[in-house]
Parts: sequence; C-alpha cells; structure tokens
Amino acid sequence: MLGRPALLRMRNGDGDAWALLLGLDALNVRLQLGPEVFDIDRVALERTWTGDYLALWPVPAALELAPGDLQANAFGAGANGPVIDWVAAHLQPRYLAASAGPAQVDAVMREAVRGYQRARGLASDGVIGPETLMALSSRDAGARLLLALE
Repeated sequence: MLGRPALLRMRNGDGDAWALLLGLDALNVRLQLGPEVFDIDRVALERTWTGDYLALWPVPAALELAPGDLQANAFGAGANGPVIDWVAAHLQPRYLAASAGPAQVDAVMREAVRGYQRARGLASDGVIGPETLMALSSRDAGARLLLALE
C-alpha cells in the first residue's frame, strides 16, 4: 500500500468522475467527490472504480531528476549517485544491508527491491519505478491516507 491520497476514476450514470481517496480501513473507503465527503464499503468501490488512479505525493529532494530520467537509465544496472543512495537508505536495514561504499543498482539491490515490493503488494519485478519510489517515500513527509475511519 502506498499510503498516499489518490484520485480514483469512478463510473457513474453520466460518465466518469474523479474522486479523492482520503482514507480506508478494513471495511470502508473514504472519498471526496466535489465538496461531499462520504464513506462507502470496499465492495461498492470495486463496482464503481474503473481501476484508473492518479497518485499524489511530494517528490523527495533526492529524487528531483531532470524530465525523462525516470524513463532513462537513472535506475539501470550499474547506476549510482545520490538517487541510488536514497533508494538504498530507504531499503535499509530490513531489505538491504548497509555497504561501505556508495550504493549501486546490482543484483543484490534488485533482490532487495523485489522483497520490498512483495511486502507492499506491488508488482515484484525489481524495477525501481514510480510506484516503488512512492512507496519508499511513504515514511517521508507529505499527505497520508487515513487508516482508521471513525
């Protein structure tokens, strides 16, 4: 789970509308549609959500890359530098052991990323992409989903 607010594309009789996901718990989801905030059960959400979403999160300073870098080789085999150091620090100590030198994208880091992705319910492909970066930044500052609806 990414733990951040997101816009969900919802089906309705007049077409699609975007709702802001504010929170969720074991049974319900809290959404805002226009000025109205309401809770619906997860089953109802599954019937009306198209599966499309836009995630909202502040990009950590270490990840402020030039346009296109996420699609380029910023996270390819052998990559290193401040962005890779940030990824490694966020995988440590549970998924990746600290190393003496600078972090590098190698087989060990890819396996650590896979383990992290599995634990978060993400596709465990070992690729350091936008969803993995967002999940890694979930302990950083920024808006959070409510995890207990009262």
